[in-house]
Amino acid sequence: MSDYVIQAIRVQDIQEILKIENESFLLPWTRGMFLGELSNPLSKALVVRSWDDTDILGYLFYQIVVFEMHILNLAVHPSFRSMGIGRTLLLNSLKREKRKASVKYAYLEVRENNVRAIQLYTKSGFKQIGLRKKYYARDGGNALVMEKCFD
Repeated sequence: MSDYVIQAIRVQDIQEILKIENESFLLPWTRGMFLGELSNPLSKALVVRSWDDTDILGYLFYQIVVFEMHILNLAVHPSFRSMGIGRTLLLNSLKREKRKASVKYAYLEVRENNVRAIQLYTKSGFKQIGLRKKYYARDGGNALVMEKCFD
């Protein structure tokens, strides 16, 4: 699919992002959490927009600390899943940060029963390196810790 563009998130995008977030996660981020990441100098936020700028199809929030990239939040609108949008967004970001910030590792936590996300990350070169028991404080869910090493 090539009828979309990846750009930096704008504050005015948060309302539409919240809709996707609430449809995507059992314990969604709040408006304040998104705004906090937008104001954090370590954080980066990208959005996938339809080519005509009418719809937000997905988004990615991550941080760069020294030579590490930490994926914080990635979601694609339910109507646009399984089209490669999430993987394209993730891989483009990894490639860019490897080149631009000399990132050597990327890390993330993913709910252990989120099969679709685990498949996306595995296909993108991530490997499970650990388990965080009761990582999700509000419901006690476990998270897999995944890592991607760059050559």
